[in-house]
Amino acid sequence: MGIRRGQVTGRRTPIPVERLGRNKYWGAGIYANDAVNGIPRPKQFMIPQRGGLVSERWEDGTRDYSEPGDEKFHAIVQLAAPEPLYRVETAAFLSVLTMDADERDDLVDDDYRWQVIGYTYPDGDEEIGLTRLYRSHHSGTGDTLHTTSAAEHAAALAAGYLAVSDSIFVFTAGALNRRPIYRWYKSSTAVHYYGTSLDDIAFLGSAWALQQVAFYVLMGKERTVA
Repeated sequence: MGIRRGQVTGRRTPIPVERLGRNKYWGAGIYANDAVNGIPRPKQFMIPQRGGLVSERWEDGTRDYSEPGDEKFHAIVQLAAPEPLYRVETAAFLSVLTMDADERDDLVDDDYRWQVIGYTYPDGDEEIGLTRLYRSHHSGTGDTLHTTSAAEHAAALAAGYLAVSDSIFVFTAGALNRRPIYRWYKSSTAVHYYGTSLDDIAFLGSAWALQQVAFYVLMGKERTVA
């Protein structure tokens, strides 16, 4: 008599995995969801890759191939790509941060210059750890205040700043592939400046005081490296 499936014997011999159908196996052990298309697969047939475990078919890192049959069971999730965050400034270091290319170009027409200082998202649910970047402007000093603190934003509005409606979400903690954005303040003119390095003091001058790391952005178009 042969040994039936699942029968316990005195010998510890491995039981071969049997394929029962598409992504269905017997004796394959623990399953995990594929980080690319979300379809459950046996963990022993998967490999680690940024974002979690993925099928061996994604080993080359392309992450952009799927079998047509898989589309019927689970739609592939397309992750949003980070977008550039522009710093637009005058020669006197009046600066504005924006993700709106049209606003950037309008400011450049007013003798501003611009630079990409990082990448981030216009929506807060693209990655873990994103928070809204509040923006307000003071017409008297020309200052633009950017902050992740709702309390500081409210205090600025009470002091005469006007809220500017836009949609920028940034990180409040550092991680791989993120860079800090520093906030400087010049008390004599009551304006803020947003820089990517502590060495910015070399051209800002000693009249500018470092306040804090205002927030973090991605260094490039790649999402946060886990």
